[in-house]
Amino acid sequence: AIVIPTVSTERRDYIPMGFIGKDTITTNLCHIVPNGTVYDFGILESRMHMTWMRTVCGRLGSGYRYSRDLCYNTFPWPDAKETQRAQIEVLAQKVLDARDFYPELTLADLYDPDKMPPELKEAHEQLDQAVDLLYRPRPFENDEERLHMLFERYEALLEKTALQGTKKGTKK
Repeated sequence: AIVIPTVSTERRDYIPMGFIGKDTITTNLCHIVPNGTVYDFGILESRMHMTWMRTVCGRLGSGYRYSRDLCYNTFPWPDAKETQRAQIEVLAQKVLDARDFYPELTLADLYDPDKMPPELKEAHEQLDQAVDLLYRPRPFENDEERLHMLFERYEALLEKTALQGTKKGTKK
């Protein structure tokens, strides 16, 4: 399962997520994505998802309060081909491997913007570029462009859901 902390400081570029085994018991201080894959982890740890999170999630003090309902369940996931999924998996694994270079550091230390190891930062940047390309063929100029595109996709998902609801309620 993928574990996502409920609260994270606003100073971080990425919420430090990870994997846990079946023998791990969690508290209400985190969310769990059961059967989460390395691909799922890659999308969730991307700048794209972090941009969405910073906009739609609530706050606890000045930190972000991750919400499965407001963030995870509303996030417009990309449509990816098998080859693209495989590439995201490879790059997400590079993020995990870069973390393993520093077993003495906690995730909080690794994701402190003043202390983030260069290998981890580079792995995240490569993952970010690949995830961006799942949404469109040209790079995004900034997070505002990412957010604009995400909200357009979100609106399209809402319209599709509304149409499906209308069709189910129609009498024949």
